Amino acid sequence: MRALFLSRFDSFTKAAISVSDIFLAEGIICDWVIIESKNSKGINYHQYGIDFRTRKMTINALINDKFILKYDYIVIYDTGGMIRKFIYGFVNLVQKNWAGHRPIIISGYAGVSFSETQTGFSNRSLCDYVFLSNKYEYELYRMFCKRNNLQDNGLLWGWNFFSVRNTKKISGKQILFADQNIIPFSKKDRLYLANAIILIARSNPSIEVIVKSRTAKGEKNLFKPRWSMAELIILLCKKKLPKNLKISYGNIEDYLANTDLLITMSSTAAIQALMSGIRVAIISDFGKIDGFGTTYFDGSGCLCTIKQIIDGYSPKINEKWLKDFVISDTSKKECLKVILDKKFSKIPVNFPGVFSLEYLDFIYKSQRKFNFFLKIKHFFKG
Repeated sequence: MRALFLSRFDSFTKAAISVSDIFLAEGIICDWVIIESKNSKGINYHQYGIDFRTRKMTINALINDKFILKYDYIVIYDTGGMIRKFIYGFVNLVQKNWAGHRPIIISGYAGVSFSETQTGFSNRSLCDYVFLSNKYEYELYRMFCKRNNLQDNGLLWGWNFFSVRNTKKISGKQILFADQNIIPFSKKDRLYLANAIILIARSNPSIEVIVKSRTAKGEKNLFKPRWSMAELIILLCKKKLPKNLKISYGNIEDYLANTDLLITMSSTAAIQALMSGIRVAIISDFGKIDGFGTTYFDGSGCLCTIKQIIDGYSPKINEKWLKDFVISDTSKKECLKVILDKKFSKIPVNFPGVFSLEYLDFIYKSQRKFNFFLKIKHFFKG
């Protein structure tokens, strides 16, 4: 059996690699296509450890190439809009080249999904299977399918990362701040947060405080940072950081292993820390805002203010929330067995889902016309 993995950007690629490890362990041969777009060019994907055959293609080239039909499975990790575009093009390709067989399409999530949840469900429901990260999202997806008269094709897969070994006891020797490129978004809010991190470091001189930047300077990411947290901290400190404050661009897992407290707005690193038994503080100074992701952690017991952290407050996790949002009782191998036993129809069973076929057709054709005129424009410019 063969599987083709499709991804774009670092977070989606890391999640897809985790899924490919399960497929490889079951003896399924895996190939990879990196979906190229204007915003994703220049990313070094090999740093994430893709050690099997890889090629780069645009989405338009991909959905018009019959080579994708030779696979038994296609696993796509990308934004909902890109998944929808791929599915529609894939269906057209299958119908033009039907030979009694087609690949099973699987999609999932790269991390915490706290905004436009229904939109994400709408796009991913077009696939044969949808991997859900936790019990809460799994039940939410099932209700979405029921309300819209769709077949429930969700599987409780679990998070696409594993706990790290925490060798230290909770001794307050290392604090890790997990930054996010656009949360908070405004310069004013990011300056407030940068100053707060400096205050935490200065009020705890014996504790090492590490700021894990989401992206290094010049590095590309799905969400382009307008105001770098690292640069703002350096600016506020006038290039003289407190001795116990460090800025890192490395792999967050390397720091989580020795972290006693992780602080963040809503980074997926919080989930990984909780899986590893590490205390987590979700900053609530800005209020409970959907766009900031703080509402996702509502009821977790992790929300607290910067002042509480400075004063030594220790967040205590709500065990029920932990079971619903973090811990998954299902086995990834059991989910894979369901997929291996799948009997497929000519097109994914939920297609066109909550969308009208006329709309999907319009979007597909208008995009092709746009690309054609774009080529003409470049031809006359060159």
